[in-house]
Amino acid sequence: MSIDLNAVITWFKDSIMQNQFAQGGFALMLIGFIVAYLRWIPGWIASRLSRHFSTYVEVEEKDEVYEIIQVWLNSNYKDYRRVALKSSYRKIDDPNVRKVNDDHGSKMNIYVVPSYGTHFMFWKKKLVVFSKEKRDAAGGPNSAVSSFLKAEFTSFRIFTRDKKVIGQFLDEAVKLTLRDTDKIAIKFPSSHDDVWRKGEPIVRRPIASIILADGIMDSLIGDIEEFTKSRKWHEDRGIPYRRGYLLYGPPGNGKTTIVQGIANHFNMSIHVLHLAAKSISDTRLNQLFSSVQENSIVLIEDIDCIFKKRDTEAEDNTQKSSLEALTMSGLLNAIDGVAASESRIVFMTTNFPELLDAALTRPGRVDMKILIGNATKSQAMRIFKRFYPETSDDDAERFGNLVGNEKYSMAKIQGLLIAYKTNPEGAISNAIEFMDTETFVASNEILEITKHSGSYPEEDDEL
Repeated sequence: MSIDLNAVITWFKDSIMQNQFAQGGFALMLIGFIVAYLRWIPGWIASRLSRHFSTYVEVEEKDEVYEIIQVWLNSNYKDYRRVALKSSYRKIDDPNVRKVNDDHGSKMNIYVVPSYGTHFMFWKKKLVVFSKEKRDAAGGPNSAVSSFLKAEFTSFRIFTRDKKVIGQFLDEAVKLTLRDTDKIAIKFPSSHDDVWRKGEPIVRRPIASIILADGIMDSLIGDIEEFTKSRKWHEDRGIPYRRGYLLYGPPGNGKTTIVQGIANHFNMSIHVLHLAAKSISDTRLNQLFSSVQENSIVLIEDIDCIFKKRDTEAEDNTQKSSLEALTMSGLLNAIDGVAASESRIVFMTTNFPELLDAALTRPGRVDMKILIGNATKSQAMRIFKRFYPETSDDDAERFGNLVGNEKYSMAKIQGLLIAYKTNPEGAISNAIEFMDTETFVASNEILEITKHSGSYPEEDDEL
């Protein structure tokens, strides 16, 4: 059966011409189409012109450069009717930034940035349109990347065809946020999402200032130096380019201090993970490990306590979802699973290595186990000479014979020397009484000293 197209067209024309309602409906439809098209044309033209005559930049909150951009906005954006407050421990060279002391006495910078929405400003006689918004991170709302909260984005459109403007923009922003070359960058997991946040930088600790048993530091530095130079060797053989160390032994002997010294020596940042935190789950830990930047250290302290503490909490909260918990399997996968980052070093510390799961300490996850024990005679002599460089080697040996018997921690010996900071003979003559007494009077000050027992006391790990 064939259809006569001409007959259909003739019938349609006759129907429209003879039916006023059909004519009106067709006219309205045509007018609506024309209006919509006319409304679309200006937007299309504006979009084309904007792309042709401007440069667009977008930065996500979790990116390292995001804070630099915020500080730049504080310096250049002067419309203070819609603003938000930000804080940072980064060194900032800007008179507009307020410097205050936090609860711990550390210097914290407080500055003003534009709030959410679209803003306009002029920079170097160029119009800048920028906006702040929260939206799903890359990968969509159901992806692991955006599994917690939406990410914050700041976008800029600078109206100029000069391609060098982005470099000028970044150079100006970086100058405002000078890097603390005399400090080590410290990062912690954010309390509400899967990104790393900068903490207060810590003062660099020279390797020479860390007093360990003979050969330990040289061995550790040598191993890390070889690792840092062997990336291609690992890649050629299909071996993951990462390294793990376990520092174990009684507290107060500088396990954490060693990590600070290594970070200083190799110019690395430290990512500190407190795995006992309730907010850490298997999924979140994997995200955190996968986002560790290259040439960094991941520090996990007192790893033997993690699951013990979590088991106790689980008994008190039987309603806790298994999706919110950190498991040993999740920890192992984060350290060397498919999503684990490379070109980084993991340091784990423990007072009780015998409590650790063998799967956690196997080669590939822990490549070197290092005992950081109580003070040897050599350590005691060296720290004595560090405090009293004018004393003789005989005095240092007398002191080493008294306390350098691997019975006392370096933290406790340091406490003794601080108590007699200007009296080396007093430190020698009162050494044994000081070390074995819970409360000792020295220089008219009461010093609380924890008596050594079968269990290791919680002592200061700073040497």
